Amino acid sequence: MLFFFLKPYMSKSKIIFILSNIYEIANGVSTKYITFIEYLLKNNYNIVLFTTFKNIENYQNCKKDNNLKIIKTKGLIIPFYNTIKIPLLKESKLKEHITEGNEIIIFNGEFIWLYEVLYKIKNKHSNIKLYPNMHTDYIYYGNEVYSKFKFYNFKFDYTSLLSYLDNYLEKKIFNGIIVTGEKLKTKYSLVTNLVFNANEINLDTFNNIKKDDYERNFYNIIYCGRISKEKNIEEIIDCCQILNDKYNYYLNIIGDGPYLDTLKTIIELEYSKIKSKIIFHGNKDQQSINSLYQSMENRIFLFTSISETFGKTPMEAGATGIPIFIKKCNITDMLYMNKKNAMIFDNKNDFFELFVYFTEMDKFERDLFISNSINNIKKYDQNIIFKDWIEFLIEGKVLKKHSVLNFYDMFTFHGFTKLINCSGSIIGD
Repeated sequence: MLFFFLKPYMSKSKIIFILSNIYEIANGVSTKYITFIEYLLKNNYNIVLFTTFKNIENYQNCKKDNNLKIIKTKGLIIPFYNTIKIPLLKESKLKEHITEGNEIIIFNGEFIWLYEVLYKIKNKHSNIKLYPNMHTDYIYYGNEVYSKFKFYNFKFDYTSLLSYLDNYLEKKIFNGIIVTGEKLKTKYSLVTNLVFNANEINLDTFNNIKKDDYERNFYNIIYCGRISKEKNIEEIIDCCQILNDKYNYYLNIIGDGPYLDTLKTIIELEYSKIKSKIIFHGNKDQQSINSLYQSMENRIFLFTSISETFGKTPMEAGATGIPIFIKKCNITDMLYMNKKNAMIFDNKNDFFELFVYFTEMDKFERDLFISNSINNIKKYDQNIIFKDWIEFLIEGKVLKKHSVLNFYDMFTFHGFTKLINCSGSIIGD
C-alpha cells in the first residue's frame, strides 16, 4: 500500500510560447527560441507556439512535430523594424490551450496587452507559471540608440512599459523573468529573485576550431549580424579604412537588414577607396556561416555595435578560433578581458593600435589569446544553458554560474604549481 503515500506521477508540463514571427527573423533572439523549442521537443515536452507570419509560405514550411502546435495569429508590424511582426492574440484562443491548469507560459515582456489576460488566467489557475522575457535594454536604447540615431523621430514610452512589468513581477503575478545579459539580470534582480540569464552559444555548430598562422600581410576581417542602424556598422568601415596604408584585407559582411541599401550607398559615396575590398555575403544560416568561417584564412572578427545585451555573433566566431575585436560599450567588461580573450577598443585609432599589437604577437602569445577566448565562450554552451533554463521554468531555481577554467588561468596555475614543486624539492619535507 506504499504507493498511496507516493506523489502521483506527473507528466511533463505543457509549455506555451507567445512570440513574434521568429521563423522569419534572422537575429539572435529568434534563433534562441527556435533552438530552445527544438531542445524541448527532443526532451518530450508538449509545446504550443502562438506566433505570426508575414509570409504564409513560411508557416506552411515550418517543421512538423507531434508534440508541437504552431498557431498562427494576426499580427502587427512595428515601427522601423518592418521584418518584425508581433502577434495579436485573442483571450479565447489562449484559454483553449489551458487544459491542465499547470501550464508554463513564456511571452515577450513588451506585449503589455497580454498582461490583463494572463492575470485573469493566473487567478483562475494558480498553478500556471508566467514568465515574460526581456532581451532588449530599453533604457539604454532610449538614451543612447534611439536618440543618437534619430529613428524617424520615433518616441516610445519605455518607462511606462518597464514600470508595468516591474509591478507584475513585484506582485508575483509573473513567476520570474528571462533576460539576456548580466546587466538586465542585475536590473531585474531588484524586483524578483527569479531571473534567468539566457546567454547561450550554439557550440554544436560553431565547434570547428581552426588556427590561422597570420604569417602574411593579408587578413579577412569579418562582420556578421543584422545590418541595421543601431549596429553602428559605419564604424567598422572607418576602422578598416585606417588599416589601408599598412595592411591588405577583405572586409566580409555577412547578414541582411533594413540598413543594407543605405550602407551600400554610403560606401559608394564616402568610402570609394576601399569599396573593392568589401564583400557582401548576404543572409546565411548558422551552418553556412560556420562553413564560410572555415573557408577563410587570417581571420579577424570586428564588432562595433553599441546596442547589445550579449552579442552572439562575436562569440560564435570566437568559438571557431577567430580573434574578437569589439568596441567598448556598457556590457563588454562583463563578458571580456582586454588583451586576454578579446581586443576591446574605444575608437578607430585605438582599434588600429590593437590590430598592430595583435599582428606583432608571437605564435605562443596568439595561441594563448585565442585559447583564452574559446574557454571564455564555453561558459555559454547552449546545451548547458538550455538544461538550466528548464530547471528554472519547472522548479523555479536559478543555478549557480558554470565556470570553465581559462587557459590563461591554467597556464598561471601550472606555473605556480611548478614553482611549489621546485621549492619542495629544494627545501625538502
